Amino acid sequence: MRILYRFFFLLAISSLTVLSGCREDEDLNLLTYPDNNFTLAADDEDGSEITVNATYNNDGILEFDKLVTFTFRFNASPEETIVTFEPMGENVELSDTKLIIPAGYTDANVTLNVKDMEAFQSNYDEATCNLGVKATVQGYKMPSTTLEAKALIKKAAYVATGFLEGKADSKTTFEHIYFNGEFKKTERNLYTFSVQLDRPARKDVKVKLTTEGLDDEYLKDISITPAEIIIPAGEKTSGDITWEITNDFLLRTSDDSSNTLNITAVFECEDPVFVQDEKRSSFTLNINKYIRGFEHISYKRPSGWIEWAKQGWSVDVEDSSDFYQNDGGGSLIDGETKGNYEGICSDGDISFTLDMGEEKTITGVGLDYIYYYAPQNVQLSVSSDGNTWNYLGKVATADENADYYQFIEPITARYVKFDLLSSWGCELYEIYVFK
Repeated sequence: MRILYRFFFLLAISSLTVLSGCREDEDLNLLTYPDNNFTLAADDEDGSEITVNATYNNDGILEFDKLVTFTFRFNASPEETIVTFEPMGENVELSDTKLIIPAGYTDANVTLNVKDMEAFQSNYDEATCNLGVKATVQGYKMPSTTLEAKALIKKAAYVATGFLEGKADSKTTFEHIYFNGEFKKTERNLYTFSVQLDRPARKDVKVKLTTEGLDDEYLKDISITPAEIIIPAGEKTSGDITWEITNDFLLRTSDDSSNTLNITAVFECEDPVFVQDEKRSSFTLNINKYIRGFEHISYKRPSGWIEWAKQGWSVDVEDSSDFYQNDGGGSLIDGETKGNYEGICSDGDISFTLDMGEEKTITGVGLDYIYYYAPQNVQLSVSSDGNTWNYLGKVATADENADYYQFIEPITARYVKFDLLSSWGCELYEIYVFK
């Protein structure tokens, strides 16, 4: 990294103030001039001692928090004045050692430089540097006093901090629909990010990623591109990196599963100025699988849906102490809903099994709650013999007076088991099954 910068203190003794009030043809009465006084001070500062803070910016360039200007000022004099400057300290470089101020003017300036600025900046440790100047003046009625001005430079240590930065449009939650031995709706479990440094390091920065929350046997299903993550010396970013895992680990269970994976970076760098930001060295991914053989379509019956006739059907309702009305399973398939309030009402969940008498190919079901007293979720299972069940999953309701659900693919079954899951209760009055 080339960092060659100079910081200078401007001992401003600037702006030439012309003696006013005298005409060109007017003779100066030198005897009326009082004894002169002069000052040496920093602009916008009280006194002649200042502190300057120096920090490295994100490009590794040393910057100072203020421009320091010292002003040597005296009263206008009828004669030219000689100002002599002398450095104070070993690392001070002056732009001028002697200035001649014409008669009638008041200000002079001198510039202070850090003599070895390259060495000062390339010392990455915390450091201080003292700069100073002495000023004396010779002229009409000028005192023999020597004035001093000082500047203390406080340089912060150079620190290069490494962290992970996710790409703005990258998802951290992935959801997969699984049914009948295959994923019906799925997406790649892929996260894009980069490794960043707030300032360049002098040595390569290498990064290794570890994944927690996953059985060891599935670690082989993870792919990271590029395989080797390096930020070259003098650079601040790795470029885009992708972390991806297949869906194989989701099949370790036949049920719904919610998985939280923590991906953590371990940084390696031989440059002693490098540190790792522990709070930004990891990211979390949520990868969820849902057994889902049906989905919510509407709270109104979709046009074109054809209902199976319910003759010969029966409904077996699981008894519950939460029921405050139980008109029997037949009330759910009697075909009477408008103005008919026969049904099953509960302060809790309602579970029942529909027997259609024989296998039928069905594409969806409907539920009529009336008065918007609906459950929060509906859970379905189907069976051909009443013994072996195929779980279709759990789906949220629309929280309306009815719900209609469509199967992801047509299902052939005789029995349909309904579990209406509610936190405050449910009133169910009719069910429908569609061809």
